[in-house]
Amino acid sequence: MPRRTDTVSVATRSEIMRAVPSRGNKTTEQVLVRRFREHAITGWRRHAAIPGRPDFVFPKLKLAIFVDGCFWHGCSAHCRMPKANLNYWRRKIARNRKRDASVNRDLRRAGWQVIRVWEHELVPRNEARLALRIAFALGSASPGAAGDVLVAGLIPAAKRTIRLASRARVFGARRAEQQRGGCAPPNSCL
Repeated sequence: MPRRTDTVSVATRSEIMRAVPSRGNKTTEQVLVRRFREHAITGWRRHAAIPGRPDFVFPKLKLAIFVDGCFWHGCSAHCRMPKANLNYWRRKIARNRKRDASVNRDLRRAGWQVIRVWEHELVPRNEARLALRIAFALGSASPGAAGDVLVAGLIPAAKRTIRLASRARVFGARRAEQQRGGCAPPNSCL
């Protein structure tokens, strides 16, 4: 029998693990709910009954958002494997990742766009980057009025990031053109 380093029985550990909520976690889903509400992003629903049970969906745009915990889904930057029972945890996380890929594939085949958000992307310093990802997804999921309304409520920092990135591309294109000896149109936009 393999050596156990746990201080409680298998049955007790099972009860403890069963009590851990799989949804509605304050560090993950609730943070994204607050971000959506703070920035007047509308049209989303929680835990829709579609394959994979995404944490959030925008049904009219067919956009599914999953909030993945860094440990349970194997984030390369933050997943620290337990030393005890290492083979079990490697297999468990590999199964989770394989299921994630399968769910993504199934939803995309059904016409859904899928975004997977890592738990560490929900911290305030990553807020603008996350808002930018969602803005692009909302804009590309529905070209037109519905997408524009949803994107209009996004985080101001993300709007600044979009403008700055756009300007950087324009200025970079102009600089490259000038170095080649040509000249870019003065109001060119990419």
